[in-house]
Amino acid sequence: TFTFYPDREWSYGAEVFVEVSYQGQSIERSSFRVRKVPTLVHGFVTSTEGDLLEGVTVELIELGYTAKTDKQGSFNFGWGWEAERRIPGGRYRLRINQDGSVASLGSHESWVTILDAHINALGARELPYITTKQVGSMLVPGQMASLGEGALLIDIPSTALISYPSGQSQAVVRAGLRRFDETGYPLGWLTYEGFAFSLAPGGIEVSEPVGITAEMPFINGTRDYMDMIVQNEEIEPALWILGLDHDALSLKPVGIGRVDKSNFTVTAVEPVAFDRLDTVVFAFVMPTQAQRVDQYMDGTMTFDALIQSIEAQP
Repeated sequence: TFTFYPDREWSYGAEVFVEVSYQGQSIERSSFRVRKVPTLVHGFVTSTEGDLLEGVTVELIELGYTAKTDKQGSFNFGWGWEAERRIPGGRYRLRINQDGSVASLGSHESWVTILDAHINALGARELPYITTKQVGSMLVPGQMASLGEGALLIDIPSTALISYPSGQSQAVVRAGLRRFDETGYPLGWLTYEGFAFSLAPGGIEVSEPVGITAEMPFINGTRDYMDMIVQNEEIEPALWILGLDHDALSLKPVGIGRVDKSNFTVTAVEPVAFDRLDTVVFAFVMPTQAQRVDQYMDGTMTFDALIQSIEAQP
């Protein structure tokens, strides 16, 4: 038995031939391969205000790999790993803070494509702040949950089942208000203004449609934007309600909210089916959509027919 150490670095994937000589005579020949080029992944997590976030859990869901962000908000997978532990190239869900490891932050999930044997730079992922000073609420079947200090009300049917991503039977839920384009999810629908609530923890699923009512917030210190919701007095004012598409991980229309200008609220016309309660978005109806939305609200068009009509002619 003998041991030897290289005096220089070898290339990944190289084949190395070894010859052992004794007193000028070859006594052994063999070869081996250096480990394959590793697949490396890195990125960083910030708040929507640009703060670098430490201690946030980052997961590659399908692979079961987990990392934590450092003081610079950075995370990585693959660096320093043993050769047997590899990241195969492919398309995976990147989930951030869904375990609520940092309670003052929301969560985010996105699809990422990882190239095999490459350094994959994922860039920045943003999380919204959700203050822990506000009183949270439990989601209980048969009860109305009051979130964001009463700014968002969710009416849970008595027969609904509620599931949480980490498997717990219940959790305190909080909601943070933000602009509709600050949720971190692509907006897969034609609109131009609105507001949103990000919920924490993320990934909550409710088995049945829920009732939704929200207080119309002050935007830039005013509610003057309400005059732009509809300019035709013959059409009832309304907003789109958007939720997270679990498969596409983008925002999709899930309902219509009736606006009450007298008490500054918007209420879902009928219970809304969300894939997950990560975010609830209220977005302006485009002028070209208003007449058809009004037909849905007066019962002459179904919601599915409304969506099909607008997809065909926005």
